[in-house]
Amino acid sequence: MAKGILVSYAGYPYTPSSLLADNGLANLAGSLIHHGHEVLILDFGTVATMRRLVPAHLQKALNGVYTRAQKAKQKKFFGDLEKVFLFRQLKKIDGALGAWQAQETAAIAQELLRTVKTQKPDFVGFKLWLGDGFKGSVLMAELLRREFPRLKIFAGGPVVDEGQETVLEVAPVFDALVYGDGEETIIDLV
Repeated sequence: MAKGILVSYAGYPYTPSSLLADNGLANLAGSLIHHGHEVLILDFGTVATMRRLVPAHLQKALNGVYTRAQKAKQKKFFGDLEKVFLFRQLKKIDGALGAWQAQETAAIAQELLRTVKTQKPDFVGFKLWLGDGFKGSVLMAELLRREFPRLKIFAGGPVVDEGQETVLEVAPVFDALVYGDGEETIIDLV
């Protein structure tokens, strides 16, 4: 029987529901286990991931801008100069945050690489999300493809459901894309 890893990396969790356990991966894992396969789930939709992607020093800077904006709103005159200053501060923080998140996503990709080296799976399946989660998942898949050219790499999820052909054009790293519910399809792929 096959051994696999299922990965969900949505990037920064933008809503509280992003921090719930991924039931889609659980359903896939249940189907795989039912058919005698071994599977490990790596779900990065966690508070720990959120903390990694927004470090304390940038949290403090964001809080400072927010506090200053709230105080300025209480004044009768919230001048254009103050708005420009706060906007410039936010742009600077946004640039630093983007660089930090890119660095942490690369570190998570390296952690996945080490897990694959240790676990020696037959396949890795990604749940693809929009935005920085898509970009990070593709980065991880490309790293795996370079290191393990024979490893089967699959993808499914919301992005695939909306734009199958586009995903393959933008990210040809995947061996197969699963459209819709994948509990039966992944068994055929494995």
